[in-house]
Amino acid sequence: MRGMQFIAMLSIFVVSLAFPLHVLSLPVKAKSQPNQSTTVGNVSGNAQVTINQIRKTDPDLAKAVLLQAQQLAEKDRQLEKKQGEIDRLQEQLASAALRLSNEQQANPHDEAVKEARKAFLRGDTTKAEVLFRQQEDELVREAMGLVEERKKLLAKAAEIARERAAMLSGRNTATALAAWNKVVEYEPNEPGNWMGYGALLIESGNLPEALKAYQQMIRLTEQKVASDPSNSASQQNLSISSINVGDVQVAQGDLAGAFASYQKAMGIRERLAASNPSNSSWQRDLSVSFERIGNVQVTFGNLTGALASYKKNLEITQHLAASDPSNSVWQYDLSASVERLGDVQVTQGDLAGASANYQKALEIRDHLATSDPSNSGWQRDLSVSFNKVGEVRVTQGDLAGALASYQKARGIRERLAANDPSNSSWQRDLSVSFNKAGEVRVAQGDLAGALASFQKALEIRKRLATSDPSNSRWQRDLSVSFNKVGDVQVAQEDLAGTLASYQKALEIRKRLAASAPSNSDWQRDLSVSLKKMGDVQMALGELPSALASQQKALEIRELLAASDPSNSRWQRDLSISFEEVGDVQVAQCDLAGALASFQKSLGIQERLAAGDMDGINAERRTDKVVSYLKLAEVAPAVDRGTYLQKALTIVQLLKQQNRLTAEQQAWPAIIEQKLAEIHAVQQ
Repeated sequence: MRGMQFIAMLSIFVVSLAFPLHVLSLPVKAKSQPNQSTTVGNVSGNAQVTINQIRKTDPDLAKAVLLQAQQLAEKDRQLEKKQGEIDRLQEQLASAALRLSNEQQANPHDEAVKEARKAFLRGDTTKAEVLFRQQEDELVREAMGLVEERKKLLAKAAEIARERAAMLSGRNTATALAAWNKVVEYEPNEPGNWMGYGALLIESGNLPEALKAYQQMIRLTEQKVASDPSNSASQQNLSISSINVGDVQVAQGDLAGAFASYQKAMGIRERLAASNPSNSSWQRDLSVSFERIGNVQVTFGNLTGALASYKKNLEITQHLAASDPSNSVWQYDLSASVERLGDVQVTQGDLAGASANYQKALEIRDHLATSDPSNSGWQRDLSVSFNKVGEVRVTQGDLAGALASYQKARGIRERLAANDPSNSSWQRDLSVSFNKAGEVRVAQGDLAGALASFQKALEIRKRLATSDPSNSRWQRDLSVSFNKVGDVQVAQEDLAGTLASYQKALEIRKRLAASAPSNSDWQRDLSVSLKKMGDVQMALGELPSALASQQKALEIRELLAASDPSNSRWQRDLSISFEEVGDVQVAQCDLAGALASFQKSLGIQERLAAGDMDGINAERRTDKVVSYLKLAEVAPAVDRGTYLQKALTIVQLLKQQNRLTAEQQAWPAIIEQKLAEIHAVQQ
């Protein structure tokens, strides 16, 4: 019977090959249990009694019965063994059927492969080769389809992550960075992703990682350029990548590296612009390159070179703006160009020229803002122009005019902030306006009004910094506000309050500087805070502490100046630090030490002034005047008149050129008075 079952099972298996397993179920018989009543070793108690009874009456019959029982038991054991083998075979067959069914469902190419094998066995290698190749190509096409589908899904995921990052930017920088990290993980070979990631890294203050992101963008773009050198879009993107790298290098204080990056971008853009002068996009890109190079030249102290670069930038923006007066972007570019010229003119001491250019920029932006009152960007740009006009009026001594300009800027910013309270940029802009008003009130002598303005700015910046502690820009802004408040407290002779405010700013800047030692701006900020601490400690009479603070500031500035001797800003900072140390030494009656410090400061100022071949940098000249005046206080009596006379010569020339600020207008008379006192003593 069991043999028949087995044969039937085999028949079912053969049929199952043609049907899915979920349609056909193979019966699997349970293993039979041994018949213990018929085995000698397991004779039940009742059976054992029966045999014993038979043995008593008929021993031969008992033997026969026992022998028969043993034979039956042996047969049962053999059957059990066979059944076990059948059961195992049934399990193997079921497993084989499952595998075969799965393979048939997962690999629809098997039949073709079998045909190829049959052809090969028949000796038809040509047909076998064709069939094998067809199946191979088909499988590759299917695999590529899966790869493309994966790419599409990851691209969609990257798009969603970018949107999430944009939503979080300005609200939670750390989480926004995490989202951008996902973007570059999903689409690592997309150059634009690395640009967006780098921009947010800059905002967070992580300049080394931002530089890496932009350098990766360059590598990917260079690969595209290498694969197709004639592709102008790739060339343009490569120039953008170089600009981005240069921007980070500027922030890191690597001006030589930045200049090289900007020059690389310039080379690409000059070739593109020359190849098609009618391409306005390439012309505009070229103007941006001139602007970036001019910015570096300003920091180098090369105002002549900067002016030349800015004028080339202006030529392009003027041409574009004139070619299409309705193009608001080009009109804005023109306003930015004339504004930059004004910035250089301020440094030159050409306040009238600066004022004229700032007014031109203001007129363009006023037209843009009026043409589209709903455009918040144009409204903000107009507020920036009002601030620029206000700044030059402060320098000219027109405090009422400056305050009026600042109030117009603040009016715009208050409206923007009120319309969108969640916009952190508008809130920050409003805090800047409060600071500007505070600065004018300080100059007017209205210390209470100045303190009120600075405290309003401080309140806004506290909220911003608290809302996103990972936003380094807002942390730095907060430190600036604490310093502004401290400056007024100094003027109010609230030295305890001043010390507390400066200390809060110092703590923030220590954290920022420690978090990114390569960030030169934060290192410089730290030196400024140490200088301010030294100033208030000196006012409190804590001269050893004051000297220690000023020397720490000096050490930072020496490192910065040594890292890039071409950076005129850092060289100037160093000269000021030597003066600050000298001032403390004067208070300690260490006149020899003070003399040495002031002479070091003058040495730097003279080198900077020598680099101003055209004598157009008024700041360089007035810095030398300050050094001469300080030396005149501590130098031997025989040399004091010489220093004063040198100072007088410079200020008289600047006065003739109308390049003295309102505050400096009194300098010639003060120096003449000091000279007269010396001459009187000598006589």
